[in-house]
Amino acid sequence: ALASNPTNKELLRNTALCLTDLCILEIFNVLGNDNPMLHSLVQKTEQYYIRAVSVDPYDPYSLYSYATFLKRCKRFERAEEYYLQCLEADPNYVWGLSDYATYLEQHVENIPQNSPAKKYSTQFRELNVVTCELLKEVDNDKVNPNLISRK
Repeated sequence: ALASNPTNKELLRNTALCLTDLCILEIFNVLGNDNPMLHSLVQKTEQYYIRAVSVDPYDPYSLYSYATFLKRCKRFERAEEYYLQCLEADPNYVWGLSDYATYLEQHVENIPQNSPAKKYSTQFRELNVVTCELLKEVDNDKVNPNLISRK
């Protein structure tokens, strides 16, 4: 399918997502982290993400997927760049907000008050509170209080 339509962002992104799953399986099950086959697979996966993002640099799903892949590869600074691009493309993209907020909690000690990271972290917390309130209305008193973000 890619041979006949090499600039289809969905095909490129989905190929990269499948390869990402293969990378994860290989890391955890078969290969060691320093195996040349794994490095080749990671490079090929990244090439598909780059192609998908270059076809549509404002597609939040492709940007988010690439950021998540980079985070899994422990390339945190580059992952953060793509999380921010994802959220610039769509500030309300829930998966991007959620994963970026988790990334910030795990990897950033003190978020500067005027940084985009602080803005998106705050936005995610607010969205999470609203979501929990909606869940309470739907399923009275069965909401897990742990779902509400920490301050």
